[in-house]
Amino acid sequence: MEKKPSDKTAPDTKTSEMAASYEPLIDMMTALIEHRSYDDVGHVRRIRQYTLVLLKSIYKNKNSKYKLKKEDIALYAQASTFHDIGKIAVPDHVLLKTGRLTDEERELMKLHSIRGAEIIEGLKNVFDSDYIKVCADICRSHHERWDGSGYPMQLSGEQIPFAARVVAIADVYDALTSVKPYKPRLPHKTAVEMITNGECGMFDPEILDCFKLVKSTFEKISISHFGRF
Repeated sequence: MEKKPSDKTAPDTKTSEMAASYEPLIDMMTALIEHRSYDDVGHVRRIRQYTLVLLKSIYKNKNSKYKLKKEDIALYAQASTFHDIGKIAVPDHVLLKTGRLTDEERELMKLHSIRGAEIIEGLKNVFDSDYIKVCADICRSHHERWDGSGYPMQLSGEQIPFAARVVAIADVYDALTSVKPYKPRLPHKTAVEMITNGECGMFDPEILDCFKLVKSTFEKISISHFGRF
């Protein structure tokens, strides 16, 4: 008996089609974020690259714990694109300040995590609901830390959504290895030491193990954007 073709689309095909359908809007949002924060051009794209590399390492080395679906890797990396979208709601005098922020200004800047989640959740009629949740989790919680020392809700351990724990490491690495108005670019080796030694807050230990396994790939990405230190 001839086997009839399945009417169901394979999960990875559905995911690929979904990701492709989001690309134009994501590119527009990326341009908007970088237009507001002109000193940080390329940051969003680098975060996406770092996140993808780290997710692949997690899938290869720690998936008995995290149960990451292969077809979700690209979507999670894509979702990281929105991590700083809340910065469009930060006042110019704070976002574009070239010196160190005052305590009051720093608190205003911290609100970008909450504002970003609110913006994303307002797009529920545009994106798939599961994708909205991942994007909002990343926006809201990528500054949380494993020991509860982060913001905005001082979450700790596995209270922090998985995707946000991944993006947290990518975001800190990029902040350290790129030039900021208030700091010079640090060498890759120094950045890795600061992250692994807890100088930037504590991260999920097992995701940190996966970061260590691909740190050389992170360095290559950094060099591709900035050149050798």
